[in-house]
Amino acid sequence: MENCCCPLNTQVGARAAIIRVALTRDRVAGLIDAAEAAADGTRKLAAALHRREDEVPVIGAFTSSQLDLALGRSNVIHAALLAGPESDTFLARTARLDRFRAGPVPGAPEIGKFQGRKSAGAGVRDDDMTKHGE
Repeated sequence: MENCCCPLNTQVGARAAIIRVALTRDRVAGLIDAAEAAADGTRKLAAALHRREDEVPVIGAFTSSQLDLALGRSNVIHAALLAGPESDTFLARTARLDRFRAGPVPGAPEIGKFQGRKSAGAGVRDDDMTKHGE
């Protein structure tokens, strides 16, 4: 099993120890655990996260296969997102994916749903409209 430390694919490390070091030394924007990650590995990285003063989001929404494809490596189980614009974009899109997967929130306005408004031509019969060129 492989672990990555990256701001999406620019700096990749091959061991969980590298991720733990990144969590203590680097500006980390997020931690990714594959959905099938072992509890022991996840627990060790969570312990390293708790020693930090800032809050780092942990993302468990992706399988190892999905992480393999995204990072161009095989058997990715854990990855650390180093702070930067790529990581910010990744976190924003992951939050959007979570909202999509969760479905509509009760009481929230529904975007894209028909609101019952009529367009300017609504209610006008076709025979009342003049065809172009007549």
